[in-house]
Amino acid sequence: MSARPAPSMLGPITPPASARAGILGRVFTFANADGGLSSGNGPRAGALPHARRRTMRYYGFMRFPFPSLLAAALPVFLAVQPLAAKPHVGVYYYPWYAGKNWNQNGFLRGNTRMNIPPLIGTYDNVTDKTTVKQHIEWSTNFGIDTWICSWWGPDSYQGKAILNNVAPSMVGTNLTFCLFYETSTFYGDNWTFGATAVQLFYDHVKYMRDNFFSHPNYWKIGGKPVVVVYLSRQMQGDYVTALDRVRKDFNVFLIGDDFHFGPAEPERHKHWDAITIYNSHGLKTYDGYPQTTGFIEGAKQNFRNHKKALAGSTTLLMSNAIPGYNDRAQRLASNNYPIPRRMAADSGEGTTFDHMLQMAIPEGDSAVGTAICSWNEWWEDSEIEPSVVSPPTNKDGTTDFTYSKGYMYEGYGATLLKMVLDRAGRNAAVAPSLALSEPLPGNAWARGAKQTINWKHGGIIYYVKLEYQTTAGWTRIATQIENSGSYAWTVAADAALPVKVRVSTVEGVTWSTGDAAPVAAPGSAPATGPRIRALGRGYRFDGLAGITGVEVHDIAGHLTRRLSASADAVDWDGTDAAGRRLVPGVYVARFSGEERTFARPLAIRP
Repeated sequence: MSARPAPSMLGPITPPASARAGILGRVFTFANADGGLSSGNGPRAGALPHARRRTMRYYGFMRFPFPSLLAAALPVFLAVQPLAAKPHVGVYYYPWYAGKNWNQNGFLRGNTRMNIPPLIGTYDNVTDKTTVKQHIEWSTNFGIDTWICSWWGPDSYQGKAILNNVAPSMVGTNLTFCLFYETSTFYGDNWTFGATAVQLFYDHVKYMRDNFFSHPNYWKIGGKPVVVVYLSRQMQGDYVTALDRVRKDFNVFLIGDDFHFGPAEPERHKHWDAITIYNSHGLKTYDGYPQTTGFIEGAKQNFRNHKKALAGSTTLLMSNAIPGYNDRAQRLASNNYPIPRRMAADSGEGTTFDHMLQMAIPEGDSAVGTAICSWNEWWEDSEIEPSVVSPPTNKDGTTDFTYSKGYMYEGYGATLLKMVLDRAGRNAAVAPSLALSEPLPGNAWARGAKQTINWKHGGIIYYVKLEYQTTAGWTRIATQIENSGSYAWTVAADAALPVKVRVSTVEGVTWSTGDAAPVAAPGSAPATGPRIRALGRGYRFDGLAGITGVEVHDIAGHLTRRLSASADAVDWDGTDAAGRRLVPGVYVARFSGEERTFARPLAIRP
């Protein structure tokens, strides 16, 4: 695995001489004088070239009271959070993007290559709270539990971004964060720990204790604050003394990036509370489409081999999932192979990630779960944060596909986040919901008139998008405005009559119908949309044309059962996901479609 310093806001970073030589047989990457990157191979047999870069992540939620489902009319915008324990999902987050750090030549999706930027543009997440809050909203609503935040020292701009932007933005939420200790910047010149390195490690963890560990959202396991240590497998010498000292004085839970592909080292791993692999890229065997190379199965066996080696110890395993990898625009000299985001040439966008999630989530020990690499490492094309939506392309600004290697890439929108939600469930106390209050169906709004669009919301939605309907389709009113619940608007001259408005999240996910239509009372027959019919001790849901998902929730809003909507009718026997009969009472069936979402009350009888 290779290491490299974070992008410098003050100019290029000069690497230590031993890093240039390739410490301990690994491949290290660092900035050249012109700000580019290079890497060097070390002498150890079996060294695995792997370039990587990181960023930090933020978490944050707001709490909102959940509407009572016992009211006379149940809100259409109802959405809920699963009650059962969900798999723990972390993600590596990088707080280093600002200004010139968006080197468009330096990443595959830059505007000089494929021009597939982040959905919210080339943002500033170092000082801009709007960006961080948008990342918080997405993380909250799509199943992420913890941001593993890239930390480069007390005086680094990344460290200050966590301290002054990320951490304050999480206050009052139920997400967590922890620090990702970027060891290569401190010990890359000499990984053999002596007294100086032991003391530096101690001083850094003490700083973390003084500035972060008491934060209410800091991730703790068994009451112990978590620190993830990058490239721990490089550490030699007296590093165990460093670990023992900080455990004794600061009661920390230490997760070491302590293995890659290769044999397990149980005598080494036992010194960590948990071990992980930062990124599963690197083994040349997996150069090609994952379906052909067996990459997913190889990664699974790697996890299982190391977990087997941990048997009898208290050390846990945190698994890893990646959507793909391509750092060629950043480190072409390293000639690292890409991992395509498609399982095969004829597979859909994101299929590699979906298969990776399905494999990795069960492999991680429950306390530490799975860490996704990454939220926003755009230089390595391992990001899952929403991008603009654009058609597939392999054009990369060269005539021989130097950077894409001929693989297809597309603007995936929120596709990857939806996969996390599908595989892991939501972490929000209350799921996101939006419901338009005005204009109502059949309204008399006139073109050119000044009106106020009103909507209700629940859960974590900081910003929304508004659109109106014309005879040609939907047209933008506002792309990203604060979710205040109202917006003054002069009705457009080309608006279809009666006026129809749609409110959605910035990434275009409609958590609601977008209409102000009441929900039918239990036992009544809705005029349109899905229907519920008694069937033995359960129900038949039919009229599901255009419906993609069916969920049943209790009156507290907890998910009790998720059903497939692959046919026009679905039968449900009144049991939860474990096959247990639900407790008698009032429940809500929620039907999700591309255009509308419906809620229908139902009763489970003794």
